[in-house]
Amino acid sequence: MNSIISKITSFFKQKLNDFAIGLKMMKISFSVILHDKKIIIVPLITSIIGTAFFALYSFLILTAMNKHKGAITFPLFSFILISYLFFLFFVNSILCAFNNISVCVYFSNAFDKNPIGIGKSIRESLKNITIVIKWAIVDAAINVILVLLKGKDKNNQTTGFF
Repeated sequence: MNSIISKITSFFKQKLNDFAIGLKMMKISFSVILHDKKIIIVPLITSIIGTAFFALYSFLILTAMNKHKGAITFPLFSFILISYLFFLFFVNSILCAFNNISVCVYFSNAFDKNPIGIGKSIRESLKNITIVIKWAIVDAAINVILVLLKGKDKNNQTTGFF
């Protein structure tokens, strides 16, 4: 019984330690952002673009499905849903990578005592857009496959996402 209690205690101590480390990292991140507040523009831009893509694409899909109510078969619906998932994962991957590259370029130059503006860091990150797009295609495909494989019931019906 004591070994179980000691294992539980050890587990919770480790989790509290992990939480404390996470709080320290959050404080460091906020101190960096507070030191140079204009860097917050990049995540705001990518968030706005991502939300706009999600809203527009969702509207287009729902409008098309509503227009052709009776003509949509299950295989067509599955194709539409899978392509919808792929597109959203694809856009999300591009925006996350673009955000990370821009912030890294900005701070890398700042730490090298060669500060550049936000606009220049965004332009520098756009130079790598072809690599990011290739990576986003692979990432989106893997994410769609993982979502589809997430859960199967005994009749081999997907239950994870649908």
